[in-house]
Amino acid sequence: MVSKAALILQTGPAMSPARSPEFIDLLQRAMALHQAGALTEAGAIYAEVLVAAPEHAEALQLAGILAYQTADPARALDLYDLAIVQVPDNGPLHANRGLALQALDQPDAAILAFRQALSLDPTQANAQFNLGVLLQVRGEAEAALACYEQALLNAPDMVPAWLNLGAILRSQGNLEGALIACDRAIGLEPENAAAHANRGNVLKGLNQPDAALGAYDLALSLEANSPLVWSNRAMVLQDLGRWDEALQSCERAIGLHPDDPEAWLNQAVVLRGQGRLEAALASLDQALALNPNHAQAWSNRGNLLTDSRQIAAACESFDRAISLAPDLAEAHWGKGLACLVAGDFEVGLPLYEWRWRVPGLGLIPRGLDAPLWRGEVDLAGKTLLVHTEQGLGDSLQFCRYMVDLKARGARVVLEAEPALYDLFKTLEGVDQIVERGSPLPPINLHCPLLSLPLALGARAETLPDPGPYLKADPAKILAWDAWLEGRPGPRVGLVWSGGTLHRNDRNRSLALDTLIPALPLGPTYVCLQKDLREADRPALARRPDILWPGAALTDFTDTAALCDQMDLIISVDTSVAHLSGALGRPTWLLLPYSPDWRWQLDRTDSPWYSSLRLYRQAVPGDWASVLAAVQRDLGDMS
Repeated sequence: MVSKAALILQTGPAMSPARSPEFIDLLQRAMALHQAGALTEAGAIYAEVLVAAPEHAEALQLAGILAYQTADPARALDLYDLAIVQVPDNGPLHANRGLALQALDQPDAAILAFRQALSLDPTQANAQFNLGVLLQVRGEAEAALACYEQALLNAPDMVPAWLNLGAILRSQGNLEGALIACDRAIGLEPENAAAHANRGNVLKGLNQPDAALGAYDLALSLEANSPLVWSNRAMVLQDLGRWDEALQSCERAIGLHPDDPEAWLNQAVVLRGQGRLEAALASLDQALALNPNHAQAWSNRGNLLTDSRQIAAACESFDRAISLAPDLAEAHWGKGLACLVAGDFEVGLPLYEWRWRVPGLGLIPRGLDAPLWRGEVDLAGKTLLVHTEQGLGDSLQFCRYMVDLKARGARVVLEAEPALYDLFKTLEGVDQIVERGSPLPPINLHCPLLSLPLALGARAETLPDPGPYLKADPAKILAWDAWLEGRPGPRVGLVWSGGTLHRNDRNRSLALDTLIPALPLGPTYVCLQKDLREADRPALARRPDILWPGAALTDFTDTAALCDQMDLIISVDTSVAHLSGALGRPTWLLLPYSPDWRWQLDRTDSPWYSSLRLYRQAVPGDWASVLAAVQRDLGDMS
């Protein structure tokens, strides 16, 4: 939010020839009434003064200030222009003229007026600030930043300048600098609600949701009726997983400003996170009724329709968003995901490349000196660096392509996360593995791992079955076999939850209490999760037949060896599911109604892993039917 411009009330040095004592007394009386807020009385005397001396520059400027204050900027401009004829070198007069032009919605002329004022008197902090406001609104962030910095050199206690400075720094990604600016503003005005609200925005960007929530709550304690703060507060509560409170904040924002499409848009985000797709779609449609040209709302609508498995309608919404904002990366990427989940790799894979420009994903292109390989260059005799980019599950799934690259004649260098480094030593087709963060060897080309399907021309209907392409460490297999010795069979590995920071964790993960009724007695169950949520510990304690190795799972070579000892692995959509598939182990994958794109729709098998069997929710949130099928099939297996 850009802080508003300030009115410059000073008139500068004496601007008019000397007058009689009676005239001076009359003008001073008018000024006293003006400063006391008696504007009608002051205006009457200014009029009397100007009848007697129509070219009196000081009286013209004071009357112009009064006209501006009484919402008559056109009259103010006329008076300022008359005064400037008399005293063209008066800086504050040009600055006040800029404010009148700004109020008349003539920003270009106002900018010229402020620049003229500053050419006459560069120390005018208010003029510097007001010029910065206009430049900031016009999108000239760097120029606006320079204005605010100069204003603060001349008036370091100017709170609006600190606020606007912080807003620009935040937009530029300089969150630490923005936080300092907010703190300076708060230090000057501890009860400035906007400063606390801005500080909340910065802390949210710094991924400090608890601190951001505290800042928003403090802002609302000072100004409770700010719909924007209520709406931003909802987004932080969503980040904290406090969904009901987030929805209440959205409702408060909408109650305060029901005509704000952004408030409806944020409510749709929260409702989607709760799995309430129909309600979320209704909120988005309300946002679009208020602003039919809201590209982000159309893009979010496409996401919701993808969640509802209405792929054709989703693509229409994404296309509408793209027509309104051709550079909206979220819309291109969202359409790509919709096409991919429907099995249309030809359209989806090129659009998936927009992921690098989606702010929320936080992906940063490597910026290597070697050219990016997109499949167009012959690899024979060339060294190709393939670097991982997203989650561990993605790395485990797409490392399969190393053998294809080797078959094209490449010398393949694979850069891997530390957790996968030792496991990837078993991959075929890799000439050298480099742990991420280590120096890279000389290379001719590079390719992000998840761009390989595009570069290699992958199609859903022709994906080859590579069979098992990762291997477990034989020594660790023997160690886990000894650990499991004497346990009754069959051995069933379990993964019921993934990392809490995953953007879809609420929909993909289960509580152990929810899973346990589907697990009949008889098999030996082994928790394959390295980490255990506190809420699951009591349930685990009630089922001693569920073993948890815990800290013994130091990296993926340990997990791979333990997976090798399982007769069956039951997993939600996490990296362990990809690991078990890459090892060729029989795996039952439990999927939400709206799955990740790689699992596509409806099918019970996976083109990526022949050993996987897919169990899908029939409606959003319907784990009951999924677990009933698992219970039935486990019973048949025992």
